[in-house]
Amino acid sequence: MIALTGHTHGLGREINNRLNCTHLFSKSNGYDICNNRQLIVKESINCNIFINNAFSFNDGFAQTKLLWELHKQEYSGLVINIASSIETVVRKQKREYDIYKKSLIDASKQLYYTNFKSTILAPGAIDIGMGKNCNTNKLKVLDVIEALELIIKLDGSVQQIIMTGRFK
Repeated sequence: MIALTGHTHGLGREINNRLNCTHLFSKSNGYDICNNRQLIVKESINCNIFINNAFSFNDGFAQTKLLWELHKQEYSGLVINIASSIETVVRKQKREYDIYKKSLIDASKQLYYTNFKSTILAPGAIDIGMGKNCNTNKLKVLDVIEALELIIKLDGSVQQIIMTGRFK
Protein backbone atom coordinates (compact mmCIF):
# COMPACT_ATOMS: atom_id res chain seq x y z
CA MET A 1 0.00 0.00 0.00
CA ILE A 2 1.25 3.45 -0.93
CA ALA A 3 0.23 6.78 0.62
CA LEU A 4 0.76 9.99 -1.36
CA THR A 5 0.27 13.64 -0.44
CA GLY A 6 -0.43 16.17 -3.17
CA HIS A 7 -1.86 13.82 -5.77
CA THR A 8 -4.03 16.18 -7.83
CA HIS A 9 -1.47 18.19 -9.84
CA GLY A 10 1.95 17.98 -11.45
CA LEU A 11 4.37 15.33 -10.25
CA GLY A 12 1.94 13.97 -7.65
CA ARG A 13 -0.72 13.27 -10.25
CA GLU A 14 1.83 11.49 -12.45
CA ILE A 15 3.12 9.45 -9.49
CA ASN A 16 -0.41 8.34 -8.69
CA ASN A 17 -1.11 7.48 -12.33
CA ARG A 18 1.99 5.28 -12.43
CA LEU A 19 1.90 3.68 -8.96
CA ASN A 20 -1.87 3.53 -8.27
CA CYS A 21 -1.49 4.79 -4.72
CA THR A 22 -4.02 3.45 -2.22
CA HIS A 23 -4.13 6.38 0.23
CA LEU A 24 -4.40 9.85 -1.31
CA PHE A 25 -4.17 13.08 0.68
CA SER A 26 -4.65 16.61 -0.63
CA LYS A 27 -6.74 19.70 0.03
CA SER A 28 -9.12 18.52 -2.70
CA ASN A 29 -10.26 15.57 -0.58
CA GLY A 30 -10.10 17.32 2.79
CA TYR A 31 -6.53 16.55 3.88
CA ASP A 32 -4.44 19.69 4.27
CA ILE A 33 -0.86 18.91 5.30
CA CYS A 34 -0.86 22.14 7.34
CA ASN A 35 -3.80 21.15 9.54
CA ASN A 36 -4.37 17.40 9.24
CA ARG A 37 -0.92 15.85 9.79
CA GLN A 38 -1.93 13.54 12.66
CA LEU A 39 -4.95 12.28 10.74
CA ILE A 40 -2.89 11.71 7.58
CA VAL A 41 -0.35 9.66 9.52
CA LYS A 42 -3.05 7.73 11.38
CA GLU A 43 -4.78 6.78 8.13
CA SER A 44 -1.55 5.73 6.42
CA ILE A 45 0.28 4.08 9.32
CA ASN A 46 -0.14 0.60 7.75
CA CYS A 47 1.13 1.61 4.31
CA ASN A 48 4.50 0.22 3.19
CA ILE A 49 5.41 3.48 1.45
CA PHE A 50 4.60 7.11 2.22
CA ILE A 51 5.41 9.67 -0.49
CA ASN A 52 5.66 13.13 1.10
CA ASN A 53 5.03 15.22 -2.01
CA ALA A 54 2.56 18.02 -1.17
CA PHE A 55 4.01 21.51 -0.67
CA SER A 56 2.07 24.30 0.99
CA PHE A 57 2.70 27.97 0.34
CA ASN A 58 0.67 28.74 3.49
CA ASP A 59 3.18 26.87 5.67
CA GLY A 60 6.36 26.05 3.79
CA PHE A 61 7.58 23.85 6.65
CA ALA A 62 4.46 21.63 6.47
CA GLN A 63 6.29 18.83 4.61
CA THR A 64 9.02 18.80 7.26
CA LYS A 65 6.40 18.83 10.03
CA LEU A 66 4.62 15.90 8.36
CA LEU A 67 7.90 13.97 8.21
CA TRP A 68 8.40 14.63 11.92
CA GLU A 69 4.83 13.49 12.67
CA LEU A 70 5.51 10.22 10.83
CA HIS A 71 8.61 9.74 12.97
CA LYS A 72 6.78 10.64 16.21
CA GLN A 73 4.02 8.14 15.49
CA GLU A 74 6.66 5.46 14.74
CA TYR A 75 5.75 4.92 11.11
CA SER A 76 7.71 1.84 10.05
CA GLY A 77 7.43 1.98 6.26
CA LEU A 78 9.58 3.80 3.74
CA VAL A 79 9.13 7.59 3.58
CA ILE A 80 10.12 9.25 0.32
CA ASN A 81 10.35 13.02 0.62
CA ILE A 82 10.01 14.95 -2.63
CA ALA A 83 12.40 17.83 -2.14
CA SER A 84 14.29 19.94 -4.66
CA SER A 85 17.79 20.03 -6.08
CA ILE A 86 18.14 23.57 -4.66
CA GLU A 87 20.92 22.45 -2.33
CA THR A 88 23.13 21.96 -5.40
CA VAL A 89 22.53 25.54 -6.61
CA VAL A 90 24.34 28.55 -5.22
CA ARG A 91 22.35 31.77 -5.52
CA LYS A 92 23.06 35.29 -4.33
CA GLN A 93 19.58 35.45 -2.88
CA LYS A 94 17.69 32.52 -1.45
CA ARG A 95 13.97 32.22 -1.95
CA GLU A 96 11.68 31.08 0.85
CA TYR A 97 10.92 27.92 -1.15
CA ASP A 98 14.62 27.02 -1.10
CA ILE A 99 14.75 27.32 2.69
CA TYR A 100 11.63 25.18 3.15
CA LYS A 101 12.92 22.40 0.90
CA LYS A 102 16.38 22.54 2.51
CA SER A 103 14.78 22.01 5.93
CA LEU A 104 13.02 18.90 4.57
CA ILE A 105 16.31 17.59 3.18
CA ASP A 106 18.16 18.18 6.46
CA ALA A 107 15.40 16.61 8.58
CA SER A 108 15.27 13.55 6.34
CA LYS A 109 19.05 13.13 6.54
CA GLN A 110 18.96 13.35 10.34
CA LEU A 111 16.20 10.76 10.60
CA TYR A 112 17.92 8.47 8.08
CA TYR A 113 20.85 8.14 10.49
CA THR A 114 18.51 7.10 13.32
CA ASN A 115 17.42 4.07 11.23
CA PHE A 116 14.15 5.74 10.25
CA LYS A 117 13.60 4.84 6.59
CA SER A 118 13.51 8.37 5.22
CA THR A 119 14.78 9.05 1.71
CA ILE A 120 15.02 12.18 -0.42
CA LEU A 121 14.21 12.50 -4.09
CA ALA A 122 15.38 15.97 -5.11
CA PRO A 123 14.58 16.79 -8.73
CA GLY A 124 15.31 20.05 -10.46
CA ALA A 125 12.78 21.65 -12.78
CA ILE A 126 10.44 19.06 -14.27
CA ASP A 127 8.59 19.43 -17.56
CA ILE A 128 5.24 19.62 -15.71
CA GLY A 129 3.78 21.41 -12.70
CA MET A 130 5.70 24.27 -11.10
CA GLY A 131 8.83 23.55 -13.19
CA LYS A 132 7.31 23.70 -16.65
CA ASN A 133 7.73 27.49 -16.87
CA CYS A 134 11.33 27.53 -15.60
CA ASN A 135 13.92 28.86 -18.01
CA THR A 136 16.31 25.91 -17.65
CA ASN A 137 16.83 22.37 -18.89
CA LYS A 138 13.93 20.36 -17.57
CA LEU A 139 13.80 16.78 -16.41
CA LYS A 140 11.27 14.47 -17.99
CA VAL A 141 8.61 13.48 -15.47
CA LEU A 142 9.08 9.82 -16.43
CA ASP A 143 12.77 10.00 -15.44
CA VAL A 144 11.81 11.38 -12.02
CA ILE A 145 9.21 8.64 -11.52
CA GLU A 146 11.75 5.99 -12.52
CA ALA A 147 14.14 7.38 -9.87
CA LEU A 148 11.27 7.12 -7.37
CA GLU A 149 10.70 3.51 -8.41
CA LEU A 150 14.41 2.79 -7.89
CA ILE A 151 14.18 4.14 -4.33
CA ILE A 152 11.17 1.89 -3.72
CA LYS A 153 12.99 -1.13 -5.18
CA LEU A 154 15.99 -0.50 -2.92
CA ASP A 155 13.63 -0.15 0.09
CA GLY A 156 15.23 2.81 1.80
CA SER A 157 18.88 1.89 1.35
CA VAL A 158 19.28 5.11 -0.66
CA GLN A 159 19.61 8.27 1.40
CA GLN A 160 19.19 10.76 -1.42
CA ILE A 161 18.91 11.08 -5.19
CA ILE A 162 19.56 14.52 -6.68
CA MET A 163 18.49 15.16 -10.27
CA THR A 164 19.56 18.55 -11.63
CA GLY A 165 18.74 18.33 -15.32
CA ARG A 166 21.53 20.79 -16.07
CA PHE A 167 23.73 18.61 -18.24
CA LYS A 168 21.56 17.66 -21.19
